Amino acid sequence: MKTQDKWIAAALVLLSSLLITFIASRIPLQWDVTSEGFYSLSKGSKSLVKSIEEPIQIDYYFSKSAEGLPSFYKNFGERVAVFLRQYERTAKGMIQLRIIDPKPDTKEEEAAIRAGVLKSPLPNGASFFMGLVATQADQEESIEIINVQRESFLEYDISQLISKVQRVDKPSLGIVTSLVISEPETQRNPMMRGQPMTRDWAFLAQLRERFEVTMIPTTSESIEPEVDLLMVIHPQNLPDRLQYAIDQHVISGRPLIMALDPSSVTQKQTQNPQAMMMGLTPTSSSLPSLLKEWGITFEDTKVVGDLEYAARVSSGMGQAVLHPIWMQNRNLNRDLPVVAPLGEVLLVEPGSFSFAEKDGLTFASLIETSPQSAALPSDTLRFAQPQEILNMIRTQLGAFDGKPLTLAGMVSGKFTSAFPDGRPAAKTDESEDETNTSEANPAEEIPHKQEGESVVILIGDTDFLNDGYSVERMNFFGSEMLRPINDNLSLILNLAEFATGNQDLLSLRGRGSTTRPFTRVQAIELQAQAKYQDSLEAINQQLQDVQNQLRELQSQQNRDGMLVATPEVQQAIRKFQEQEASAIASRRDIRKKLREDIEALDRNLVFFNMALIPFFISILGIRFFVRRNRSPR
Repeated sequence: MKTQDKWIAAALVLLSSLLITFIASRIPLQWDVTSEGFYSLSKGSKSLVKSIEEPIQIDYYFSKSAEGLPSFYKNFGERVAVFLRQYERTAKGMIQLRIIDPKPDTKEEEAAIRAGVLKSPLPNGASFFMGLVATQADQEESIEIINVQRESFLEYDISQLISKVQRVDKPSLGIVTSLVISEPETQRNPMMRGQPMTRDWAFLAQLRERFEVTMIPTTSESIEPEVDLLMVIHPQNLPDRLQYAIDQHVISGRPLIMALDPSSVTQKQTQNPQAMMMGLTPTSSSLPSLLKEWGITFEDTKVVGDLEYAARVSSGMGQAVLHPIWMQNRNLNRDLPVVAPLGEVLLVEPGSFSFAEKDGLTFASLIETSPQSAALPSDTLRFAQPQEILNMIRTQLGAFDGKPLTLAGMVSGKFTSAFPDGRPAAKTDESEDETNTSEANPAEEIPHKQEGESVVILIGDTDFLNDGYSVERMNFFGSEMLRPINDNLSLILNLAEFATGNQDLLSLRGRGSTTRPFTRVQAIELQAQAKYQDSLEAINQQLQDVQNQLRELQSQQNRDGMLVATPEVQQAIRKFQEQEASAIASRRDIRKKLREDIEALDRNLVFFNMALIPFFISILGIRFFVRRNRSPR
């Protein structure tokens, strides 16, 4: 083969490679090769988007052209766009994605602000958008800011947004409780006119804003099928028929949140002092017949104490002491989106759960103690001081082998009924006619269900819901305001929102971060910033000094409030104004050079990855082709 022909053949090979690359880029195929499938939708999300009945428009506001936007945010923003396209592709026309770059002073920026998307500031004084707005018919939901710190829960946040925008009516919430969570106002503020004579606990007031709340008496024998979520708080002496109704609620596929307690401080505070001292009235709660069927054991006679998370409480003598059975817990399951964003929750004399393997059911821990914890009999703690309790826990640590205890958990899957024989018979009074009673409550009224898939969320404390341990109430010009003192309120609200979301969301878990930091690149960027940092700080200091001197001159006034207009003062003001303008211009130039250096680095990296590497591979291929043809046959 002639040399000329060889070079023509090599050029054709290179041209063919480029043509294949171009055609491949136009084919809507995508292969997720990340280690954890970051860009692949989970089974739950796929099921969610495939069930969309009416088209949803998703507007992704991302300021990719914002001046001074770091490459880290640019890359993250592009990853979000790639992930959103997966939703659009899976939905097959039921999701319409728009990626919008809202430049300053444009209609797009106005639309982003109007939709509730928030601006995030940049070091150079500019700002950028990164948020989502979902619209279906006249319903609209948004994610104000896509937080890079929640990258592992990006799929959950997007799927939840899609689920929420399809919700037309408020979910129905039924509450069964032995506690008085809506209290009469004994000392009513005369300034707070028009307020009701009863006051809900803060968590209940917040739930009423999000749900249609129905209070179900503890004497009830049924739960309406319209109740989307059932919340059982501190159940004491519930009749069998109500327990059966709770059982059937779960079996029917509807979620349950249950807060139990081995020692309710709230109940102790409302007891007769003499009865409380003698321990005549139990302050624990549980539903052992239901829990046993679900593979759950709750230690309702033992209170958990924790040395690491012991809360500091007032001793009554102006001193704060560590109280181990009041714990400021931060050990939350960071893989579950429902509790991952929370910081600290305060649990007061809580109890613990354990889970035995049960066919069809899975258990996930939500809140755990530290390894420095132990469960103590609640009877021994009645008159014990905090220091005594600390010593008790230290003594018991060896028996627990340093294993954390579960204070809150979630059971999901296929539940079987704790009442295999159906609805319990009604309890009759000896004075009543047994026949008449059975006719008034026939078992046939409620069809018995044997098994079904659902989710049950369990919390080993009820006091965390009490205002005294969750919020601070303040009066602001006649209106009452609440200030959360921890994440207790967020915990119960998150759990309720999570439980009433689309069932497909319950299976979603956090993923690892897609970020694989290029340490060399980061070092170069930091080096570029350091190059100008000293100059920038010097300019800022000079500008501040000039502005201070200018303000001092301008404050020199005569009796009439007019500026002293002597030629000397006027000349000095003009001088400082010129220095101010010069400093601002210098600062602008330094920031511009910094951006240019970083952007040049980005361009070089893109060129190296997109052009040079394929070029060198092509050269190697051509060289191999030429050498092969030169070799003797």
